[in-house]
Amino acid sequence: VLHCNDQGRLEPMEKVRSQKKALERMVEIAQETGIDLPGQTVFICHGNHLPGVERLSELLREKCGVTEIIVNYAGPQVGGHCGPGLVGLFYFATHR
Repeated sequence: VLHCNDQGRLEPMEKVRSQKKALERMVEIAQETGIDLPGQTVFICHGNHLPGVERLSELLREKCGVTEIIVNYAGPQVGGHCGPGLVGLFYFATHR
């Protein structure tokens, strides 16, 4: 699981085995740090991985009460670091 630090750099946050567990952990982190997730528009980016997007969207709706999700492809900078199969989550949080 990667995150963007205060300087805008991607850095490892923690290691999780399997994409299923990584998506679940991303949602846990969002629950811990998100500000009013049900009232936010949450963004998901991906690197040509719609099953991951669908699973993450489902988890966000189930566990966080998120209703508005916008999905788009990852840009070249993030995509270059992670490659095909990446799934990213963006939301307003208490901290980075």
